Amino acid sequence: MKIKLLPLFLFIFFIWLYLPYGSPVIVIVVDDVSPLHSTDEQREIFRVIERYGFNATVSVIPFHYGKSICDSNELVSIINSTKFEVAQHGYMHNYKEFENLDYPEAKRRVILGRKIIEGCIGKVYEFRAPWRSESRETKQILKELKYCDVTDTYIEHEFTWYLDSYRYPLYITFAKFELLIYGKFHIPYVLVLHVHAANYGEGIKFLNNFLSFAKSRNAKSKTLREVACEN
Repeated sequence: MKIKLLPLFLFIFFIWLYLPYGSPVIVIVVDDVSPLHSTDEQREIFRVIERYGFNATVSVIPFHYGKSICDSNELVSIINSTKFEVAQHGYMHNYKEFENLDYPEAKRRVILGRKIIEGCIGKVYEFRAPWRSESRETKQILKELKYCDVTDTYIEHEFTWYLDSYRYPLYITFAKFELLIYGKFHIPYVLVLHVHAANYGEGIKFLNNFLSFAKSRNAKSKTLREVACEN
């Protein structure tokens, strides 16, 4: 009986596959925005995103290895010139920084990080823990401080991590197919870009190609906060 049903199942599946796709929802996340990274590289990523009319969530490290985001007037100016939403990306961005901190220390770092960002960029409502790792205490603190916790929302897709020419054809093809499938199921597609890694090799070429394709499919742009805390 199962064998007889298999052809029917495959027939229905392929008919479904070729039905019109819905408009995908794309969420772009730029991680590790910091004065320790090249300002030109960060500007390059922002410009590509803006070129295709998409919004983004920009994860800013408040105090990266002893340097405040506010120490770079040029980078602050670039961020403020966009319409992107800013998420607080931990405090110092140590490895799994908020995974094992006790309550008082976690709260201290969250508050200090917010104070730094709001001192030169503006209000921040989102928090994204480094390495997407945070303790229960941190989650509780974020609720108390009325943050939208965007550390772990949907499955994230990253194709531009030091992307070379050998992997590029496979990655761009797979990413486009994924976007269509996610659109069919009405699931937000979260594309993650890490500063510097995305600027290497074929990363910017991938981003241009992918966003051009997304625009041609009438993709709707949302931020992490919109898909995580406004539904």
